[in-house]
Amino acid sequence: MPEMPETAFRISEGRHVPQLREAILRWMELTRPADHEWMGAEHRDAWVDLAFALAEYDSALEDSLDALFDEIADWTAATFPAQTPASAVRHAKREIDNELMANPTSGEEQADVVMLMIAAARTSRNDLKAELRRKLAINRQRQWGEPDADGVQEHIR
Repeated sequence: MPEMPETAFRISEGRHVPQLREAILRWMELTRPADHEWMGAEHRDAWVDLAFALAEYDSALEDSLDALFDEIADWTAATFPAQTPASAVRHAKREIDNELMANPTSGEEQADVVMLMIAAARTSRNDLKAELRRKLAINRQRQWGEPDADGVQEHIR
């Protein structure tokens, strides 16, 4: 009997929800119904219910991230109507240089920088979530060098 994919058990704050849902459904499709007898009909139904509940959870998580990005962008536009993408980036640089470098583990200062980047993306009319996904795909394909004296690892050019 095929084993349940290991990815099905690596859930960390919703980061692997789509993979889990897909793994459960793929496992259910690729195994013969006789292979599922060990779990019984109610357990098979529970696995399928879990897969679809995770799909709904993933969708709600995505909606809440959209709402948060919108809330940040709306507040920023109302509070700083003259802000441009360049001024948001300059502000973020100041926050990094003056605040975050002094306390690099500060969630509050990290949040300031992220909020400024959300504002820069919105005023640039960029879909930040789509850009993040696109850039992650690019970064996954890159080769990465060893850390330098500051602990920074850059991609090999």
